[in-house]
Amino acid sequence: MTESTPAITKKIRELVRLELDQLARMRDEIRLKLHLAGMEGRSTWADLEKQFEQLEQRFGREGDHIVGRTRQVAAEVQAAFLVFKGTLTSERGTDPELPHSR
Repeated sequence: MTESTPAITKKIRELVRLELDQLARMRDEIRLKLHLAGMEGRSTWADLEKQFEQLEQRFGREGDHIVGRTRQVAAEVQAAFLVFKGTLTSERGTDPELPHSR
């Protein structure tokens, strides 16, 4: 038996919500490290945080209509978070969660 469209849509929304929750956890971890960063790091972080907040608002506002685009933007935000987290880590030591690009 195949699932109905509303059931599939619900599962997709749940997957997107999980991705956003993962980004929120990553954001919180970076915030903890950010207090050690300099002004340049804080400025970059402010831009990334604004991008994440816009993503959350857009998903909440448009929901099902933008699931595909939201997932694409979520991947872009995650990549930006990882790069930024790497710059914080490279200044403070290594982080076993991040791949090393050196």
